[in-house]
Amino acid sequence: MRRLLALALPLVAAAGVLPAVAAPAESSRAAVVRIALPTDDGEHLEVELRAIARSSASYLAVSVTFCDPDCQGPRYYAGALPKGSLTADADTAAAHLEAVIGGIPFEVTWRPAERSGAVVGSLHGGGSGADSTFAIYNGAPATAVVTISTGDCTTDATVGDEHEVSTSAAGNDIAAPLSRLRLRPTDAPSCSA
Repeated sequence: MRRLLALALPLVAAAGVLPAVAAPAESSRAAVVRIALPTDDGEHLEVELRAIARSSASYLAVSVTFCDPDCQGPRYYAGALPKGSLTADADTAAAHLEAVIGGIPFEVTWRPAERSGAVVGSLHGGGSGADSTFAIYNGAPATAVVTISTGDCTTDATVGDEHEVSTSAAGNDIAAPLSRLRLRPTDAPSCSA
């Protein structure tokens, strides 16, 4: 993991997105799952949950895309999770999240996948001006069970290591506070997002 971080950060810096003095990199465990939530009139929301277990506190990043049937650009939300709402195993693709997200109770359980598969990697981030955050993620295959009040579903997911660098204490200023997110599903989630 440190090798990947050592290779990627100079690339990000060379692209001119990191200032000469950036905050130190923070390593954490992250669990990622994508689902679709049906809404009125055959529309749906594609939702990605990225639950991050940091040494200081757990954190949740959510991207929401409205589809009717064509999908619009995603909206991003992020914020701290209540203490004890996320656990992530340090060595396997196992994690558990129990939290109210967008006004509805969610429970997500990630377990190591029984299938063999490649590790999923990504470089993601964003922000504007001096307030940006970039992360490198290496996730191992997992199976996630997503449960909300209207039902549940099971899907492929990932759990792994994430290394993040922020250019300021504000981090990514593009993401709205998690408290502003409102979800109103009309039926069970779909795990084909």
